[in-house]
Amino acid sequence: MIIVFAGEDELASRNAYLELIKTHKINGSEVYELNADPSIWIEMIFGQESLFGTKTIYTAQNLFSKKSNRELLAKLDSNNELIIWESSDLDFGIMKEISAKYTVNTFKLSTNIFVFLDSIIPGNLKLVLQQLEQLKSNNIDFVVLNLIIKRIKELILLKNNSTIAGKQAWQLSKSKLQSSKWPTDKLERFYEALIKVEVREKTSSSGLNIYEQIEIVFCYFL
Repeated sequence: MIIVFAGEDELASRNAYLELIKTHKINGSEVYELNADPSIWIEMIFGQESLFGTKTIYTAQNLFSKKSNRELLAKLDSNNELIIWESSDLDFGIMKEISAKYTVNTFKLSTNIFVFLDSIIPGNLKLVLQQLEQLKSNNIDFVVLNLIIKRIKELILLKNNSTIAGKQAWQLSKSKLQSSKWPTDKLERFYEALIKVEVREKTSSSGLNIYEQIEIVFCYFL
């Protein structure tokens, strides 16, 4: 049996994933984390029963984005349980595929955050800062930063007439409209500034928190 935790709200999905693992350990199950390539462990572990008669649980992360992994997992036929966490939201086609085969727990962010992302255009500073203030209580600062970076990267790709996998037609239409409101050079500099915030946060090289850094970047570019 395969249980999947995924969705835009990475913090919530991660916590649920860890909580299920914790529950299995409390109940006396053997829990093993699988870090190697699935082609190495998939045939070796499945079909085997614990030597001590206890339930065996396997955990893994970020498997479904690769087609080869999905094909390997589709061949599984085992009583053992595999718990998988996906660190980023899978595109619509993959979610539809795996939801038909496995138990998938999807964690969605509030629609407020997508309204916020859609609002990030030049001249809209006041509204964007108000929306960002509302998001601060959710304790998802790094998720918010990653979503902003992802959205701006998508807008740059659209400026260059590149395709964006996993987007539905109505989503592309909205993003193209948003992209059209940005000068290309300003959009690229905005993206570079956001990447610098991400680097500073990962290296703990800023005396400001994530939201304060984002606000400064917004004030400069919006």
